[in-house]
Amino acid sequence: MTSNAETPKSVAPPANRTNSTTAGDLVERAHAHQKLLTAATASNTRRAYRSAVRHFLTSGRALPCDARAVMDYLVQFAETLNPRTLELRVTAIGNWHRYQGFADPTVAPDVRKTLTGIRREHGRPKRKAKALRLEHVATMLAWLRAQPPTRKAARDTALLLLGYFGGFRRSELVAIEVAHVTFEPEGMLIALPRSKTDQTGEGMTRAIRAGGPGACPVVALRHWLAMAAIDVGPVFRPIDWRDMMKPTALGAGAVNTILKTIGSACGFDFVPDLSSHSLRRGVATSAAREGVAFEAIKKQGGWKSDTTVREYIEEGRQLEDNATAPLLDKLSALMAPGHNSVSAATLHDEDPEEANSDVDRSTAKILPLTRVRRRPANQSNPDDVAPPAPTTTRQLATTLYEFRIELLYWEPTIWRRARVPTVRSASSASSAAIRRRDVLPANMPVRRKTAADPRGMPRFCARCVGAVGAGGRCASGLAVGLIRRSSRYVR
Repeated sequence: MTSNAETPKSVAPPANRTNSTTAGDLVERAHAHQKLLTAATASNTRRAYRSAVRHFLTSGRALPCDARAVMDYLVQFAETLNPRTLELRVTAIGNWHRYQGFADPTVAPDVRKTLTGIRREHGRPKRKAKALRLEHVATMLAWLRAQPPTRKAARDTALLLLGYFGGFRRSELVAIEVAHVTFEPEGMLIALPRSKTDQTGEGMTRAIRAGGPGACPVVALRHWLAMAAIDVGPVFRPIDWRDMMKPTALGAGAVNTILKTIGSACGFDFVPDLSSHSLRRGVATSAAREGVAFEAIKKQGGWKSDTTVREYIEEGRQLEDNATAPLLDKLSALMAPGHNSVSAATLHDEDPEEANSDVDRSTAKILPLTRVRRRPANQSNPDDVAPPAPTTTRQLATTLYEFRIELLYWEPTIWRRARVPTVRSASSASSAAIRRRDVLPANMPVRRKTAADPRGMPRFCARCVGAVGAGGRCASGLAVGLIRRSSRYVR
């Protein structure tokens, strides 16, 4: 059987086109490929991974390795290194194996479980940078203003105000150039070509408002650029001990050194926890303390994660939004001179409205429950007419409170007790009146005592509503005001 399909033929290159690929071109493309691979990882991450791999090798181990070597490494440094540092180094070792074409030993279950055990046994609180408050910034500015008018003082003042109110990271702060700054009548706009959360170079802009005299970041930056005669290039540059400026950009680590130097001169007790991140955390917590909206804080700092911003807001308002604040204020008012801090409702654990009602429970007259002879349905009694339904709790307590009886009502599994106010009359009309007041549910059945159900109900004290024993006395020792539970009870 033959097929009509044609067999594909190879296509030869055009005669006028030759293969110009040489060894030099291959080497150049390899270098370009390596450059792209390097750009795929942030420089700080690559530096941390390189340090982790170097530490693993200097500990007497070799790469590639197996899971047993990784676990031995973790056990050796479990007590000396932070668990988060060990996690970073395990991640770096795993990346090295994957990109070199070897099996990753860090994904073994024993390695992951060893890390979990280290976190539980040697876990430490995460060390956070001290958030600078506005009071701290004011103290630092006052110290800088008291220094001789040098370039270094002008640079540090501009760096402090710009870093604080711009919410910049130190890498963003030292990367600002003159071309990135646009001055406006209301302040200035600073364009960031790249940042930690913008590795692809989409760009973002930070807006910084102009402030009052002595604390304006716009005025401080203009003064620094004019004094240093900077028209192009990096805005912040290193200055030596002779107050001579260098043309290169300021190093990112120098920001921490500048802040620690100023903090030590101001006498701060948190200098070891002071870093460039103190500026970023400080503006977020201070803005939250002043009631700035969540979206405005997130936009000013350029955060991508809502969780991080909420952590800063909670840190800034953990005392203002404290649950005990109104309690402390009320306690202070109760302890004020001339204030009766103990009330009857507090001592007896009663409802304040009932405690302040017009009924004086200490002198209230307890009337016994009178038995009403049953009358025919067509015969009415004026006393059985229900009074108007009360509208407030105080009216209900005033009109219905003569004594309380204890009723038993049926739930699917247990018997529950409830104290309900009732009127003096025990007739059916009074029971209906109580129901109209929504004291009892309208659909709750009422069962009457009959010959088929001759159970005698126990007696209760009208004052304490406690059961009366065989001696005729209640739990409080009273022998007066004894009543027998009504023949009508609900189930």
